[in-house]
Parts: sequence; structure tokens; C-alpha cells
Amino acid sequence: MLLYLVEFRRQIYWYTSIQYKCVFTHFSMHFYYSLFTFRVYYFNMTTCIVPGCKSNYHTQSGFTSVFSFPNDVTMREKWFRAIPRPREDYETNKHLKVCIHHFREEDIERNFTINDGTKIVQVPKKKISLKKSAVPCIFPNCPIYLTDTATKPQRHSLQDKEEERMQEAYRRSRKDFEEAEAKFIVNSLNCIISKLHLITLPINWLVHRHDCNTLLFLKIHFQNDVSTIERSVIIDDNLLCKAFYKQTNQIRLNYHVVRDIRSLENIFHEVDIFEINQNEQANLSSTSIKYHIENAVHNITSAIDLLEPKNPEFDFEMEKETMRIRLNFLLDQLKYLIVDKHGRRYTILTQVFCLKVHGISPACYRLIQGSSCLVLPHERNLLNIKNSIGLESEYTKILREVATTFNFLERHVILQMDEVHIRSDASYKGGRVIGSIANPEDPPTTVFSMMVSSLSIKFSTIVRLIPLGSSNAELIYPIVKSTICDIEDCGLFVEAVCTDNYPLNVRLYKMFSPDSKLEQKVEHPCDPQRPLILFFDIVHIIKCIRNNWLNLKDNENTLIFPKFEECESSLQNEITINLPKKNFYVSIPTNIISIDHFTSKSVYPELCYAPFQDIRNLYKSDRLNVLKRAPKLTAKACWPSRLERQNVSLALKVFHETTSAGLLAWKTEFNANKNQTAEFIDLINKIWKLFNVNWVGKNIRYKDEYMAPIYPGDSRLQLIARVVSWLDCWDNLPFISGKLTPQTFTSFQHTCKALPLLVKHLTDNCGYQYLLTSRIQNDALEHHFGLYRQMSGSNYRISFNQILESERRLQLSNLLKVFAIKYESTSFREQFSLKEYLQQFADTSDCTRNEEHQFDVEYYIDILHDVSLPEIEVSQMECLIYIAGYAVFSYSKKSNGCQSCHEFLTTNNYLEVNNDIGSEYSLIELVDRGSLKYPSPLVIESVSTLYEIFLKIDWCDRLNKEFYSGPSRSMLVEISMFVIAENFAWKDWCICDVSKWDILRKLCVAWSNIILSKRVRNFNLSVLNRDNTKLKKYH
Repeated sequence: MLLYLVEFRRQIYWYTSIQYKCVFTHFSMHFYYSLFTFRVYYFNMTTCIVPGCKSNYHTQSGFTSVFSFPNDVTMREKWFRAIPRPREDYETNKHLKVCIHHFREEDIERNFTINDGTKIVQVPKKKISLKKSAVPCIFPNCPIYLTDTATKPQRHSLQDKEEERMQEAYRRSRKDFEEAEAKFIVNSLNCIISKLHLITLPINWLVHRHDCNTLLFLKIHFQNDVSTIERSVIIDDNLLCKAFYKQTNQIRLNYHVVRDIRSLENIFHEVDIFEINQNEQANLSSTSIKYHIENAVHNITSAIDLLEPKNPEFDFEMEKETMRIRLNFLLDQLKYLIVDKHGRRYTILTQVFCLKVHGISPACYRLIQGSSCLVLPHERNLLNIKNSIGLESEYTKILREVATTFNFLERHVILQMDEVHIRSDASYKGGRVIGSIANPEDPPTTVFSMMVSSLSIKFSTIVRLIPLGSSNAELIYPIVKSTICDIEDCGLFVEAVCTDNYPLNVRLYKMFSPDSKLEQKVEHPCDPQRPLILFFDIVHIIKCIRNNWLNLKDNENTLIFPKFEECESSLQNEITINLPKKNFYVSIPTNIISIDHFTSKSVYPELCYAPFQDIRNLYKSDRLNVLKRAPKLTAKACWPSRLERQNVSLALKVFHETTSAGLLAWKTEFNANKNQTAEFIDLINKIWKLFNVNWVGKNIRYKDEYMAPIYPGDSRLQLIARVVSWLDCWDNLPFISGKLTPQTFTSFQHTCKALPLLVKHLTDNCGYQYLLTSRIQNDALEHHFGLYRQMSGSNYRISFNQILESERRLQLSNLLKVFAIKYESTSFREQFSLKEYLQQFADTSDCTRNEEHQFDVEYYIDILHDVSLPEIEVSQMECLIYIAGYAVFSYSKKSNGCQSCHEFLTTNNYLEVNNDIGSEYSLIELVDRGSLKYPSPLVIESVSTLYEIFLKIDWCDRLNKEFYSGPSRSMLVEISMFVIAENFAWKDWCICDVSKWDILRKLCVAWSNIILSKRVRNFNLSVLNRDNTKLKKYH
């Protein structure tokens, strides 16, 4: 920096000696370059870049306006040429500035020019700017020939001249207008009188000068030769105006001061129409919003009468029915608008709609109800209706009610069974303890679910939910058998049973056979003359085939199987099955092929090899391509994790027709067996399509014969029989590796053999014309499990209580559909409301109804007498006193405020928990801020008795299992009140005609709720401590 300053001084001396000479040497150019570099990089960017200019330097006082280089390329080039500096020095810099001293004054815009039509107004700018054509041309510290100070002559364009002429014409017109308006201006009463001839007075209006300070305008009304002043207008000396109607009502005017004689015409018009406005306001009740809404209700009702459905079979009639429902909903909304919210009675259509929306998403319903777009009932009303069903409703009652809407074909159903994993904890709700607290040695870890699905329509509902721990077939078999009988009693016909191929379910199926063998057709539990067809879930079988393939031990996971076309000819012993309504025979193997059969080449079938590595190699070859030969393949489908192996969709991506086509089209020398792999995939894909027909016409839509429904005598049943032969031949190959597991072989063969039997039974005995094979899958049950998890916060492991809560909402949806159908009947409508209808399906073992749950209280008392426990500790007694006070407080809020009841339950004296401990150590006193209730000694004695009974029941092994399995709260209350009955103080009546025995029952219910909920919470904490090792260390 010092070198720059030295160079600067030398050049200043040289420049002053030759300031009138036009000689620039290389040395002076180097000086300007040095000076520019120093200024750009060592000073801020508000300085001017013109050589010799000191604007905004720290040596200068004040701020000088600067301007940035223009963005326009042409103007920027002009600036570069005008400034006496080499452009290479600063062309790349985007922050260059030039100060205001280097521009002519006419190039600077200091004001805004505004043309309001009458004159041009100049408004100063906050920040001055340049004209677009401005170029720096003044350089005072540079040679004089570089400066151009000549002012450019102003050239007026045609547009400027035209604007000047228009301004002149406007000024003349404005002057003429002001002269014309001046004759209508008034400033006194005399001026008003003198200029009345310029306006036209209405008929029957007279002018009267009352005195020098008042001018009157009167409208005279003549009737029966009698004149009366109907309207009047009064103007005082300040030109303030007032108007009156019939000398009593003052009229509110828009013009209060008369400054223009023409404003009198508007005043007279307002006064004349005042009577019309009064009549309109008097008739406002007949034209109110309520009146218009009632007219709209009448019109909509007339439109609904015109839309009564006559023939619902036609689409047009169905559209009319849809329109009728929409108009009814709109009609209800209009009726709610004209009724006070406390007097609204919501219709069945509105209640059904609200319950459906609330069942899908309570948050969505709260959003709609709070938006005020629709008039909907409060959420509390919906919860009151929902709770009518109960947590553990009798599903057979609901099923019987739903079955009343089915025809004969729709009554034929399949029973689906599966298990869903749950948390091994407990919950307390509705007076019951639900969960594993009743059996902590073998807590339930799964819920065995049974669902009924129709074979002809899309209907499915749960019929049984049973929590199980270490389950076995001997325990489940009687439950399944009784469930089938219950379903038959409801009016449905169970034709088949479907479950997965776990060993437990295989043993369960064997128990249906008298020989304990796995058979496809067994005797029906309810009717020995009818068959019961047993299936394994084909979806689970497809998943097992893929998993068995991945679990093979060789490097390429190679399946070794016989060629499909040669299996039938290689079998020596065969039987035939006569398929329904067509005379053709299918070969099915019955013998067990031994190793000796394969010693001869004539009997030994040709083996095929299908390595799973071919599929992975195909995916690797197409992984980076935009267009793929097998577009369904993904990395998860080729390399699934343990959890992803349970995903059926990933297995179906492997067994997809595009995968087999991609293998056949893949030309490489490293996959000699790719054709055999493609054949295996194609065969499994055909079987899957045949078992996954879910609607009629699917084969036409996708142009695939395997997607058509199964008809009696269908030729595709031959493929099923050949698959059975192929599986039997494969299962008896004389080696172990390269094959499916025995469970997969057994379930696959079993399901393929059962399908023709079900088709024959349905078509011959049940009136079916075809079978949709997707009805014999467990997809509906798996979808139900997904709804459980979704309704429980999207958690995989949910509790049994959450399953019951979710199922109650799903059962409610089924009942709402049935209720909407039955509500069309007038007799049904007069007999039931929605809440009364739902209460029919409530749980009959509700713990709040003592008369419906009978148990031997004296038996419990006898056992409890033999149970001895230590006395209650002081700390526990303090908590009991606090709980007792809380129960008294809760009852006081709900009671009628009787002072006698209050004095009986509470005391004003400070309590002492123990004689050795003063009242200042009592818990209730320490937390009291002036509003807590101090329970009386009688209340304390009662809660202590209830707590002792609970501790004895919980400790006694003979009672606790039955206690926690039943209505726990009801049993605890009844036993406690039986013991407390020895105190006759509770058997009196209060002066308010309330029985103290009823008060004790309510207090015992409150105490039981608190104690049981805390017991369940402690149990859940112990389960967490047992299952979570980190939590064990923490505690």
C-alpha cells in the first residue's frame, strides 16, 4: 500500500507539469491502473471508478450519489467507451459505480412526473436516478477534451405536442364547467329562494318562509276536503336540513347540509319513498330468511316426491334414487337452519352419515363439524350412540341381523381363520380388566380371529376373537366347531373353511376327520348330510414357495423338479375324479413313488433346474436401464429381508408373467437353465391367476382365460389335476435338497384337490353357476388386521383392548348399512330409533348390570376369611384418605347439593392417620389449598374395607383368575358392600329422599375404578421390566 502512495505522488507532479498537453505515456497508464486497483480492492464499492474522482472517499465529507453500470449491453458498452480507463481493468467487476458529478443535469431524474388530467405535478424522488439514455461525459480531473458539457437541444416529439394540446383543451373545459356549476351553489336561505326556479318541485309541495332563519317545504295531503301536512322539510340559516313524516317520525337523510340547489330534489325523493320503506319493514317477517327457507323446503319436498323410485333395476332409476338421497340430506340441512340448536332432532340419514365419517376419522369429522359448512351433531352425541354396542358385543346377534338382508345365494359363506399378534399387557375399561393379568404365567400373545365371508358378494365380518397364549389344536377345535354351529343358527351356510398352512392348523384339520387324516372334504358339524370343504390359503402358499426357494442351501438357490408335461405319463397307478356336469377324467397319482421307479429311464422323468440366481442376474442386467425386460422386479423382490419375506406383493413380483418373459428374452451364455426357470415361474403364475378371480369379466378385460370364473366342467380343472400329479411326482423324488418343504407340498396339493370339490358342491346343491376363487382367500381377514393396526395408531403390535375398540367401529358400519335398508319400512321406523336399534346388540354381560352377572358372594367371603394380610401401612392409609376425599368430591358435583349429605360424608376436623402421627403429616392436608374434601371416619372405614378385600382377592390364587376374567368392578363392589352392610349407618335415608346405600354404591364404584386402574398400570410396568432389558437396568 505504501508503494501505491509513492507512485501516486510522483504521477501527480508529472501530471501538473503537462496538464495542457495531450500526451499519455505508458507510465501514466500504469499509474491509472495502479490507482484503480488500489481503489477497487482497498475501498468499499460506493466510491467512483473515474480516474481522479474522490467521491465517497474517507478524506471527503458527505455522501455523493453513485449509479451502477446499466444491465443493457449496448448502454454498458457506451459507458465503457466514455470512461477514460482500459476496460480490461474493471470489465469483470459487477459492483462498479459512477458518481453524479460525471453526468449532465438533464440526464438526472430528481422528481416523479404525475399527470392528473388537469396539471402536471412534480414529486421529489427519495432516491434519484438516471435516464435510460444517460452516459457519463464530465471528467473534471482528466484532460479537458474528454469532457462533453454541451447541452443537447430538446426535441419535442409529436406525442409531447399532442399532450400539450389536450392539456389546454382540458383547462378550457374545466373552466366552463366551473362557471356552469357556480349558478347552482347556494350559501343562504335567500339564495335558495332565488334559485328555486332552477329545479322542479314535486307535486303538492309548498314553500313557506317561516321567519328569517327558517325555510319550510311542506307536502299537503288532501282527503275528504281535509288537508293535512304529510311530510315536511326544514332548512335553518346554517343550511342544515331535517325531514319529518306525519309530524312524528324524523327521516334520516343522506344530505344534511344544502350546498347545491339540486340536492333538494334528492331530499324530496328520500322523503317520498320513506312510506314505501316503512311498509317493506313491516312486511319483513313474511319475507325473512325463515320464510325463504320454508319455501325452499317445500320445493325440495315436491321434487323428492317426483323422484320416488319405481324400478331400481335400471340405471336411470338408480340415478333417481341417488338424487333423492342427496335432496333428503339437503332438506335436512335446511330444516336445521330454522330450528334452535337446542331443539334440533337429527334425522336417521344425518346420523348414519355422521357415524360413518366419524368411524373413518374422528379428526376429519371434528374438522367438518367445526367448519360450520354443515349442521352436524356434536361428537359427544355420536360417542353416546357408539357406546350403545359395548366393547364385547355379541357378534352372533349382529351377524343374524345382517343375514336378514341376504338372499339365498349370498347366505353361503366361508369361515376364515388366522392369528394376529398382540402385546402381552392389560387394560382396564368399562369395569373389566382385559389382557393377561388373569393368567400371568401364560399371557396371551395372539388373538385367534374367525371371519365369515360370503362366496358371492363382498361381505365379511368377524364372528369370534379369542386371546390365546400357548395354544394347541385340542383347545381350538371345539371353539371352531361351536362357531360353525353358531353361524348356521344365524341363517348362514358354512360351506368351507380356510386358514394358513401352519402345523397347528394342519393338526386342527386332521381333527375334523374321524381317522385323523388330512382330508379335503369332511362331515359338516351341523348337518352330517352336507360336506365341509377345507382349504389352505393360496396366498400363504405362494409366499411359502418363494421363501422355500430362497432357503435352498446351494449357491444359486436351485429348485430341482420334474418336467411338468412328463409327470402324468410316468405314473403307473392312477385314479379318476368325475368332474361335475361333463364327462372327462383327470389323472391324479395315488402311489408313493420309490427310488426303484427312477432306476429305469422309461419311468424316470426329465428333471428341470430353476436357480433363483437367474432372477437376480436378470435384475442386475436391467438395473441401470430405463426400459427393462422385467419391469416388476425390484431389489426387495430379489433380496428380501426377514420381515419383507412376509410381504406377498414381493413374492408376486417374482411370479409375474413379465419376469418369465424377461428370462426367455434374455440372451446370455451364463444362464443355461433360464428357460426352465421361466417355465416354473409361468406355471406358478397361472395357478395364482386361476385362484385370484375376484370379478366376472376379468378375463375379457385382461384377455386371459385363466382369469375367468370357475364353471362346472371347466377345462382349467384339468390343469389343477395335472398340478397335483406334478407335485406328487416332485415330492417323491429320491433326494432332499432342491425341493419344497413337506408342509408346502401338503398344503399345495390339498388346496388344488379341494377346489374341484367346492365347485361341484356349490353348483349341484347351492344353485351357483360359477365360483369366484378369490372368495376362498384370507385377504379379507388380513385387511381386517390392517384396519386394526391403522385404527390403533399404525402400530404393528397392538393390545387386545385396541382390537375390541376397532372391531366395535367396524361392526357399527355393518349395522348402519342394515339399519339404512330397514328404515325404509314405516313400521320399523315407528318402532326403533338408531340408538334403540344399536342397544339390541350390546354385551349382555355388561359389568355395570349387577342383575345380569350373578355370582356367589358368600363363597368369596368364606375364602377371604381364611386369607390373612398385614395391616395397611401409614403411607397407604394416607393415599386411601385422599382417594376417599376425591370420590366424595365427585359425588358432590353430581348430587343435588344437599347439605345433609355433605355433612354426612365430610368433616371439618383435621384428620389424623395414626395416633402417633399428627395431622400436619397427613397427605391430604399437605396438598390442600383450601378446596379439598376431608372425608368422614365412616367413609374412611368403608374405603379401607374395600381396599383390604381387593388385596386379599389379588393375593389369593383361588380367586384372582376368576376375578380378573369376569366383571372385576362389579364383583369388588358387591363383596365390599356385603361386608360394609354390618354398619347400619349406611342404611338410613337422607332428608333429600336419597338412600345412603345408593351413595355408598356410587362411592365404591369410584374407588374400584381408581384401584383397578392402578393395579393394571403396575402390571404393565412389570411386563415392560420383564421384556425390556434396558428398562430392567434402569430400575
